[in-house]
Amino acid sequence: MSLDVINAWAGSRGLSGRITVPGTALSFAMGEVRVTLRELSRNNILIRARVVDIPRDATAQDNRVRKAMEVALGRVRESACVLAVDAECGALWLQRRADAAASIHELGTMIDELVSEVDLWREIL
Repeated sequence: MSLDVINAWAGSRGLSGRITVPGTALSFAMGEVRVTLRELSRNNILIRARVVDIPRDATAQDNRVRKAMEVALGRVRESACVLAVDAECGALWLQRRADAAASIHELGTMIDELVSEVDLWREIL
């Protein structure tokens, strides 16, 4: 079901990619932001985008993560997006979950909101 929603949204935007195998992702650019849609389960969709890299230098890394946590705390009431760190601890990401029962319009709105949040976070960080 969630694959159908992702593919319907992608088709409505003229994107040529389609997801046919659960667990695979659809990635596309919206301005300067690369967004990834992935089926979490038949009923859930993960919407995800990279915000910034985490520096390798320990001091710079600590400062970046500390600042990101402050921003996350300040944005918790304003946004459905949550902060995440990739498995390699190499980047900060924003992500949110969409219900597969969402309409194409609702999914598009959620994607647009995530992209706006990423743009805001990049300005701050």
